[in-house]
Amino acid sequence: MRARAGYFRPLSEPEIGNALDQLEAMHRLARENVALQGRDIAAAGVLITTWRDELAHRGIRRERFRLILVELERRSLVAVDGPFVKIVDERGAAADARAGEAQSSPSNRTSGARA
Repeated sequence: MRARAGYFRPLSEPEIGNALDQLEAMHRLARENVALQGRDIAAAGVLITTWRDELAHRGIRRERFRLILVELERRSLVAVDGPFVKIVDERGAAADARAGEAQSSPSNRTSGARA
């Protein structure tokens, strides 16, 4: 049975959680890369398009991605800064501004990371 045009099934908590988990992993990598460059980790961000493409690779369509992004913003879990998205902690501050967030394991992947 086909869904009627313009209808989107409601977002599920696991769907939102999986998208947020993926963003957290990508954001952690971006912070590591910025820290390895000796820069302030507050400069770290993930390109929205890179996150969207990664989720598409995992089976989440663009329409669903847009709904997820809007919902995460509504819940104040992410903040959009131009073409970048950042994780927001429970106090409403960018999570990468917290001290000691940079991981010690180096990585050479910078795709989608603000550098």
